[in-house]
Amino acid sequence: MTDTVKKMALNRKTYKYFTPKISSINAGLSEKEKLEFAYKKFVLADVFQNGMILEAEKPFSVWGLGKGGELLTVTLKKGDSVIEKIAGKIPADNSFRTEFSAVPASFDEYTLEAEANGEKIKIENILFGKVFFAGGQSNMEWKVAWMYNANEFVSESLNKYVRIYQTESHPLDGGQGAEYPLKPQFFGSAGKWLDGSNANDVYAATAIGYVFATEMFKLYGETSPIGIVNTSVGGTYAENWLSREALESDDSLSALAKALGKYIPENDWNMKGEDNFGQMSANYNLKIAPIRYCRFRGIIWYQGENNVTDCNYDFFEKINARLISMFRKTFRMTDGAMIAAMIAPRKYFADETRLGSFFVSQAKLQNSKTLKTGVIAQYDIPVKAVSGLPENEYHPTDKIPLGKRMAAAMYRLEKQTLSGISPQAKTPSYENGELKIPIAYTDRIETIDENRTESGIEVLLNEAWEKVPRGDIAYKDGRIVFKTEKPRVVRYNYTQLQTDGNIRSTDGFPLLPFMYPIKS
Repeated sequence: MTDTVKKMALNRKTYKYFTPKISSINAGLSEKEKLEFAYKKFVLADVFQNGMILEAEKPFSVWGLGKGGELLTVTLKKGDSVIEKIAGKIPADNSFRTEFSAVPASFDEYTLEAEANGEKIKIENILFGKVFFAGGQSNMEWKVAWMYNANEFVSESLNKYVRIYQTESHPLDGGQGAEYPLKPQFFGSAGKWLDGSNANDVYAATAIGYVFATEMFKLYGETSPIGIVNTSVGGTYAENWLSREALESDDSLSALAKALGKYIPENDWNMKGEDNFGQMSANYNLKIAPIRYCRFRGIIWYQGENNVTDCNYDFFEKINARLISMFRKTFRMTDGAMIAAMIAPRKYFADETRLGSFFVSQAKLQNSKTLKTGVIAQYDIPVKAVSGLPENEYHPTDKIPLGKRMAAAMYRLEKQTLSGISPQAKTPSYENGELKIPIAYTDRIETIDENRTESGIEVLLNEAWEKVPRGDIAYKDGRIVFKTEKPRVVRYNYTQLQTDGNIRSTDGFPLLPFMYPIKS
């Protein structure tokens, strides 16, 4: 009997929970999905650091690199008690992945120990709780320190049971113009776990993410730690986050990407200079692939400012549908939920209806059958501008109302079996002098501001748009109803600035913008 076999036999006898389950990090992945790495030393993935939070109540993975053929042991402890120990040989490709049994949520601290060839790695102060993935562009990346009223918020919200894994926006030497990897990476996220009880850490965290996390802690009755894994990068398009495998496995989407000049073949990779970070799949490879074995309870997503100016809204819708599918598969989210925030109203175009068209594209995310998804609007939230006029502001600085709204939406969506959180109009009908607009995802609506005379609904009569007074609308049998001549088109909150919308569900979610032609 070899020494290795003797050790494994001893482990089976000594440790009640011993299970020999170690595989390569690339086992079961397609060629395009496999993680690229250069083995130099025994390490765990970047996300494994002191003070981390792991998703509770689901089996969780531990993965890393080590010398092929060496005996690896990975042990989860609570205090001096061994909860579970896994041992076996590291695969020949110098990578390993293990999977531990689910651990319940609690405020108890755990320790993870990994050992191979006499080298030891110890990760301490691990909590098990509810962990959410946060992604998108600059409004998700926007830090607490830049937030309106940041000092007051931080002083009132420090919480040792909230922790944020904050990745660097551009971790590669050379920044945005660096040579971004063509393939998914084992390393790359360059993240750090931030402690929610440390003010300096909180100031460096995603503002939306931290507000969301502190609110979720309250909504769950302060019974579970809350973790956020944030990968957002300002200035990115939705397609920057989609894997090449997810794109190329969809022939129609791949053809559309090529027709629009979005697809970049290998020979043209890293030829965009300062825009290298914006290549399709670039941020998937560097920011999502390194955390692909994390488990999440849900996703919060805030992206679109780049795509609205891109004006390829059909492509945007298709990319988002594939993103949802990819997230579900990559993070094994069989029972998760996703909340996507519409971008804030801003004067993007000379044609003030262009943003309305984009809002409709964003609203379609809510109809996903792949993953429970809700879309929330924010046109009713006053803009606190960094400088200049609010109508020109990309980055509303008061992130508290939206962060809380995302939390309320996530908490409610988790309890549902299907997608949908905000009131959403369906195809209207015109009968006997009345326009009837079915409203899904709510059983009751109300007006946001009783002092305003407009409803936000407009009808196209002949060649002129006419606003429908708030007092003229009623809500009957799940439909908005009002008297009017037969219009050619009806729309809601379709202009760029936030002056038009005045309708929401009674639980606080604004009606999503829409536009429908009225059939003859």
